[in-house]
Amino acid sequence: MGQVTGLLRAIFAGSGRRRVLASWQRQLAACWAVAITIYHVAMILQGYWGLDPTAFLWSHLGSFLVLVFLHYGAGLDKSGRMNAEGWSMIGLSGAVMTYMFYHQGRLLNRAQLGLDPTGLDLIVGVVLFLLTCEATRRVVGMPLVWVTGSFIAYNVFGPVFPGLWRHEGITMSRLVSSLSMGVLGEGLWALPTELSSTVIITLVLFGGIISGLGAGKLFLDLANALLGKRRGGPAKVAVFASAAFGTISGGAPSNVAVTGTMTIPAMKQAGFPPHYAGAVEAVASTGGAITPPVMGATIFIMAELVGIPYSKLLLPAAIPALLYYWAFFLQVDLESAKRGILGLPQESLPKPWKVFLERGEFILPVLVLVYFILWGLTVYMAAIYATAATMLVGLARPGGRAAYLRKLWSGTVEAMQTMLMVVFPIALAGVILTSIGSSGFGSKFAHLISLATGQSLFLALVLGALMSLLLGMLTSITVSYILVVFLVIPVAVQIGVLPMVAHFFSLYFASMGYITPPVAIACFVASAISGANGMRIGLTSMRLAIAAFILPFVFVYHPGLLLIGTPGEIFWSILTVTAGFSVLPVALTGWLKSRLGLWPRLVLAAASLALFWPSMLINVLGAVVGAAVLAVLWGWWPRR
Repeated sequence: MGQVTGLLRAIFAGSGRRRVLASWQRQLAACWAVAITIYHVAMILQGYWGLDPTAFLWSHLGSFLVLVFLHYGAGLDKSGRMNAEGWSMIGLSGAVMTYMFYHQGRLLNRAQLGLDPTGLDLIVGVVLFLLTCEATRRVVGMPLVWVTGSFIAYNVFGPVFPGLWRHEGITMSRLVSSLSMGVLGEGLWALPTELSSTVIITLVLFGGIISGLGAGKLFLDLANALLGKRRGGPAKVAVFASAAFGTISGGAPSNVAVTGTMTIPAMKQAGFPPHYAGAVEAVASTGGAITPPVMGATIFIMAELVGIPYSKLLLPAAIPALLYYWAFFLQVDLESAKRGILGLPQESLPKPWKVFLERGEFILPVLVLVYFILWGLTVYMAAIYATAATMLVGLARPGGRAAYLRKLWSGTVEAMQTMLMVVFPIALAGVILTSIGSSGFGSKFAHLISLATGQSLFLALVLGALMSLLLGMLTSITVSYILVVFLVIPVAVQIGVLPMVAHFFSLYFASMGYITPPVAIACFVASAISGANGMRIGLTSMRLAIAAFILPFVFVYHPGLLLIGTPGEIFWSILTVTAGFSVLPVALTGWLKSRLGLWPRLVLAAASLALFWPSMLINVLGAVVGAAVLAVLWGWWPRR
């Protein structure tokens, strides 16, 4: 079993190796990252300065190709130092971009006329696509490259497939045109890369700078001040701080790496086992991707794809996120009671008012971001204004101009390094989407699901959940969500699921890929900090995050949870689901006032399931049974 797990981790964890750069190379990479930032912000503010939108996407991808080959080696040199291979890849990237911009007018005209590339254009297009695949391999591993290659192969060899899966196929020149030398909206230049070059980069920049200037300390200190003295204080601090930080950063693995270094040792010291401490941090960090107002940029992408304003998605997204953390928080509280873990001494904790006086100004940029988006500004412009507000807040803080500039510089550099995990996978997502469209794979896949499930809504949802979860394991939440939009959601809508419900269904399962074994990237990051087995952390995480695996199905059968329906339906959905997630933690933890036996736990689990059921009669029955069992266990009801 251990060998199989090791093999799967090797396959899914990534094949590249982070370079160990010399001092001057680090400075070069940092300067290039800052230059990328200034270039993108200036181009967005000036409307691309007359540059063709497709050419702007060329520069977006090309600039990050240089950065990725500066930071990631091929994985063959164990020393990790910069070598001839690295400089060659950077030189090749530069040569490709130089050729494309030198022949910009001709290439764009041919693409707009529908003429396929020939000769040297064809070679350059192939090289650019292979460079993007190699960059993806280095930062997130081979799985997404394999998936992309499979869709391309299906496009090319369509005539050899039998029956339903047969299609005409395309020529090599047409393939290269659709992959890398085509017009805006195709291949590497499809919608995902457009979002990457504007919405995502500005939001990541905002998150990097606000974190670099010290917002993370605000969340941690505030969590300590509010929850540190409570039962199991260090674990509850981790829940609050990681959730708050995670909604801005959006990336669970990086969030665990930042906040986990402080929260996991504190939980272990308080008495939590290492695997439990790691799981608490992983689950809290993962929840940030489904928690408004930022949700790691996915809510803004959802608004673009669903065609619903951000302001109308904010509250529907907030209710299930609160339920996720409610069920999680109750499990942590009951586990603390079961283990007899008390809170931290009051004298060792900061005062809430002091925390707000010292760092409360970092809340202002988040409010600026939300305000401008609700006011009707584009997401990327709102993010730029919020970033400017963050810089002003940081400048006003004590500590000196030099310290401020260092933090600002490092936050910007960290943001662009985070973008490396997004730019290339999201570009390949565009290639996959183009392949799906040109081959008709989407409609064929929907037909296959229909045949496999026999028009059963529940079975179709299970298959959709598994696919969303698998894609969430393969790559980042942003990329996996975009892929499921075009693979899973059309199937769900076809069988009668409301579009907004289908989007939230897929988003939740794609997010949980971070904590689902055998990949569970966030759990293995937590493992490195806690010293516990990553697989054990992953299994514990799935139990703690049980709400995220149940809520998507509840969305379908209780759309009132997303504020869809009459006021009465909405009220009943929120009431019964909240009650269900109040009972289920007791069953999972096996503790109320004392340790519970098997039968009470099974009855409580059944009662919680009845509260989720789409039937008022069964809901009432579940509520009565659950309340009676809890009353007996608590001692409010006399035992016979």
